[in-house]
Amino acid sequence: MNNREKIIECAVELFYRKGYDAVAVQEIVEAAGVTKPTLYHYFGSKYGLLTQAVYEKYQIFHQDVEAAMEGSKDLVQTLQDVARAYINGYRRDEQAYMWFISLMYAGKESAPYEVIRPMVQEQFRQIRDIFLKHGKQLGNMRGRQDQYALGFIGLLHHYIYYRYLEKQDGSGDISDGEIYEIVHQFLYGIYV
Repeated sequence: MNNREKIIECAVELFYRKGYDAVAVQEIVEAAGVTKPTLYHYFGSKYGLLTQAVYEKYQIFHQDVEAAMEGSKDLVQTLQDVARAYINGYRRDEQAYMWFISLMYAGKESAPYEVIRPMVQEQFRQIRDIFLKHGKQLGNMRGRQDQYALGFIGLLHHYIYYRYLEKQDGSGDISDGEIYEIVHQFLYGIYV
Protein backbone atom coordinates (compact mmCIF):
# COMPACT_ATOMS: atom_id res chain seq x y z
CA MET A 1 0.00 0.00 0.00
CA ASN A 2 1.48 3.36 -0.99
CA ASN A 3 1.32 6.54 1.12
CA ARG A 4 -1.72 7.90 -0.70
CA GLU A 5 -3.68 4.69 -0.07
CA LYS A 6 -2.53 4.59 3.58
CA ILE A 7 -3.75 8.15 4.11
CA ILE A 8 -7.17 7.36 2.61
CA GLU A 9 -7.57 4.16 4.64
CA CYS A 10 -6.58 5.85 7.90
CA ALA A 11 -8.77 8.86 7.19
CA VAL A 12 -11.82 6.70 6.44
CA GLU A 13 -11.32 4.79 9.67
CA LEU A 14 -10.91 7.96 11.71
CA PHE A 15 -13.75 9.84 9.97
CA TYR A 16 -16.01 6.83 10.51
CA ARG A 17 -15.14 6.41 14.20
CA LYS A 18 -15.05 10.08 15.21
CA GLY A 19 -16.70 12.12 12.48
CA TYR A 20 -15.02 14.40 9.98
CA ASP A 21 -14.99 17.53 12.15
CA ALA A 22 -13.52 15.74 15.16
CA VAL A 23 -10.46 14.46 13.28
CA ALA A 24 -7.39 16.67 12.91
CA VAL A 25 -4.94 16.40 10.03
CA GLN A 26 -2.21 15.59 12.56
CA GLU A 27 -4.17 12.57 13.75
CA ILE A 28 -4.55 11.29 10.18
CA VAL A 29 -0.87 11.63 9.32
CA GLU A 30 0.19 9.98 12.57
CA ALA A 31 -2.11 7.03 11.91
CA ALA A 32 -0.84 6.74 8.32
CA GLY A 33 2.80 7.16 9.30
CA VAL A 34 3.36 10.10 6.94
CA THR A 35 3.97 13.82 7.26
CA LYS A 36 1.52 16.68 6.79
CA PRO A 37 3.29 17.81 3.60
CA THR A 38 2.69 14.31 2.18
CA LEU A 39 -1.04 14.57 2.88
CA TYR A 40 -1.16 18.07 1.39
CA HIS A 41 0.81 16.91 -1.65
CA TYR A 42 -1.80 14.27 -2.49
CA PHE A 43 -5.00 15.99 -1.39
CA GLY A 44 -4.36 19.72 -0.88
CA SER A 45 -6.40 19.85 2.33
CA LYS A 46 -8.45 17.80 4.75
CA TYR A 47 -11.53 18.60 2.63
CA GLY A 48 -9.68 17.41 -0.48
CA LEU A 49 -8.88 14.18 1.35
CA LEU A 50 -12.54 13.77 2.32
CA THR A 51 -13.62 14.34 -1.27
CA GLN A 52 -11.16 11.82 -2.71
CA ALA A 53 -11.82 9.22 -0.02
CA VAL A 54 -15.57 9.35 -0.59
CA TYR A 55 -15.20 9.38 -4.37
CA GLU A 56 -12.75 6.48 -4.55
CA LYS A 57 -14.62 4.30 -2.08
CA TYR A 58 -17.95 5.06 -3.75
CA GLN A 59 -16.74 4.32 -7.30
CA ILE A 60 -16.16 0.64 -6.52
CA PHE A 61 -19.66 0.33 -5.07
CA HIS A 62 -21.21 2.32 -7.94
CA GLN A 63 -19.57 0.09 -10.56
CA ASP A 64 -20.88 -3.03 -8.83
CA VAL A 65 -24.43 -1.67 -8.84
CA GLU A 66 -24.10 -0.66 -12.52
CA ALA A 67 -22.93 -4.17 -13.39
CA ALA A 68 -25.86 -5.68 -11.46
CA MET A 69 -28.28 -3.60 -13.53
CA GLU A 70 -26.91 -4.69 -16.91
CA GLY A 71 -28.60 -7.19 -19.16
CA SER A 72 -32.19 -7.91 -20.02
CA LYS A 73 -33.22 -9.47 -16.73
CA ASP A 74 -36.69 -9.26 -15.29
CA LEU A 75 -37.45 -6.97 -12.36
CA VAL A 76 -37.11 -9.58 -9.62
CA GLN A 77 -33.71 -10.78 -10.87
CA THR A 78 -32.49 -7.21 -11.33
CA LEU A 79 -33.50 -6.23 -7.79
CA GLN A 80 -31.87 -9.38 -6.38
CA ASP A 81 -28.66 -8.62 -8.26
CA VAL A 82 -28.70 -5.01 -7.05
CA ALA A 83 -29.39 -6.11 -3.46
CA ARG A 84 -26.47 -8.52 -3.76
CA ALA A 85 -24.26 -5.66 -5.05
CA TYR A 86 -25.19 -3.54 -2.01
CA ILE A 87 -24.50 -6.43 0.35
CA ASN A 88 -21.24 -7.28 -1.39
CA GLY A 89 -20.23 -3.61 -1.12
CA TYR A 90 -20.85 -3.87 2.61
CA ARG A 91 -18.95 -7.16 2.84
CA ARG A 92 -15.96 -5.83 0.88
CA ASP A 93 -15.55 -2.66 2.93
CA GLU A 94 -17.84 -2.70 5.93
CA GLN A 95 -16.33 0.43 7.43
CA ALA A 96 -16.69 2.51 4.24
CA TYR A 97 -20.29 1.34 3.75
CA MET A 98 -21.26 2.29 7.29
CA TRP A 99 -19.41 5.59 6.88
CA PHE A 100 -21.42 6.42 3.76
CA ILE A 101 -24.65 5.81 5.62
CA SER A 102 -23.52 8.14 8.40
CA LEU A 103 -22.56 10.81 5.84
CA MET A 104 -26.06 10.73 4.34
CA TYR A 105 -27.39 11.89 7.69
CA ALA A 106 -24.76 14.57 8.31
CA GLY A 107 -25.86 18.17 8.77
CA LYS A 108 -27.10 19.63 5.48
CA GLU A 109 -24.50 22.42 5.57
CA SER A 110 -21.59 20.19 6.55
CA ALA A 111 -18.64 19.24 4.36
CA PRO A 112 -19.41 15.49 4.54
CA TYR A 113 -22.99 15.99 3.36
CA GLU A 114 -21.84 18.29 0.58
CA VAL A 115 -19.43 15.60 -0.64
CA ILE A 116 -21.80 12.61 -0.38
CA ARG A 117 -24.94 14.29 -1.74
CA PRO A 118 -24.14 13.89 -5.48
CA MET A 119 -23.43 10.21 -4.90
CA VAL A 120 -26.66 9.70 -3.00
CA GLN A 121 -28.52 11.38 -5.86
CA GLU A 122 -26.76 9.14 -8.39
CA GLN A 123 -27.63 6.07 -6.33
CA PHE A 124 -31.28 7.15 -6.32
CA ARG A 125 -31.26 7.69 -10.10
CA GLN A 126 -29.77 4.23 -10.63
CA ILE A 127 -32.50 2.52 -8.65
CA ARG A 128 -35.30 4.71 -10.03
CA ASP A 129 -34.17 3.71 -13.53
CA ILE A 130 -34.82 0.08 -12.67
CA PHE A 131 -38.44 0.88 -11.88
CA LEU A 132 -38.77 3.07 -14.96
CA LYS A 133 -37.40 0.26 -17.14
CA HIS A 134 -39.71 -2.35 -15.63
CA GLY A 135 -42.79 -0.15 -15.22
CA LYS A 136 -44.99 -2.25 -17.50
CA GLN A 137 -44.11 -5.38 -15.57
CA LEU A 138 -45.32 -3.82 -12.32
CA GLY A 139 -48.58 -2.52 -13.73
CA ASN A 140 -49.51 -0.39 -10.72
CA MET A 141 -46.56 1.99 -10.79
CA ARG A 142 -48.63 5.08 -11.77
CA GLY A 143 -45.73 7.51 -11.36
CA ARG A 144 -44.47 6.01 -8.11
CA GLN A 145 -40.98 5.17 -9.38
CA ASP A 146 -39.44 7.64 -6.92
CA GLN A 147 -41.29 6.07 -3.99
CA TYR A 148 -40.25 2.57 -5.02
CA ALA A 149 -36.62 3.63 -5.43
CA LEU A 150 -36.54 5.35 -2.04
CA GLY A 151 -38.25 2.41 -0.37
CA PHE A 152 -35.89 -0.13 -1.88
CA ILE A 153 -32.74 1.84 -1.05
CA GLY A 154 -33.97 2.49 2.48
CA LEU A 155 -34.81 -1.18 2.98
CA LEU A 156 -31.34 -2.26 1.84
CA HIS A 157 -29.46 0.30 3.91
CA HIS A 158 -31.43 -0.39 7.06
CA TYR A 159 -31.30 -4.15 6.66
CA ILE A 160 -27.53 -4.02 6.20
CA TYR A 161 -27.17 -1.62 9.12
CA TYR A 162 -29.23 -3.87 11.38
CA ARG A 163 -27.16 -6.89 10.38
CA TYR A 164 -24.01 -4.85 11.03
CA LEU A 165 -25.25 -4.24 14.58
CA GLU A 166 -25.98 -7.94 14.99
CA LYS A 167 -22.52 -8.78 13.70
CA GLN A 168 -21.04 -6.60 16.42
CA ASP A 169 -22.89 -8.89 18.84
CA GLY A 170 -21.52 -12.04 17.16
CA SER A 171 -24.24 -12.90 14.60
CA GLY A 172 -23.60 -14.08 11.05
CA ASP A 173 -23.65 -12.67 7.55
CA ILE A 174 -26.48 -12.02 5.07
CA SER A 175 -27.24 -15.14 3.02
CA ASP A 176 -28.48 -15.47 -0.56
CA GLY A 177 -31.74 -16.75 0.90
CA GLU A 178 -32.12 -13.51 2.83
CA ILE A 179 -31.48 -11.50 -0.34
CA TYR A 180 -34.31 -13.41 -2.00
CA GLU A 181 -36.58 -12.72 0.99
CA ILE A 182 -35.68 -9.01 1.11
CA VAL A 183 -36.60 -8.50 -2.54
CA HIS A 184 -39.79 -10.55 -2.37
CA GLN A 185 -40.91 -8.84 0.81
CA PHE A 186 -40.35 -5.48 -0.87
CA LEU A 187 -42.23 -6.48 -4.02
CA TYR A 188 -45.15 -8.29 -2.45
CA GLY A 189 -45.61 -6.62 0.89
CA ILE A 190 -46.82 -8.24 4.07
CA TYR A 191 -50.16 -9.53 2.79
CA VAL A 192 -48.86 -12.00 0.20
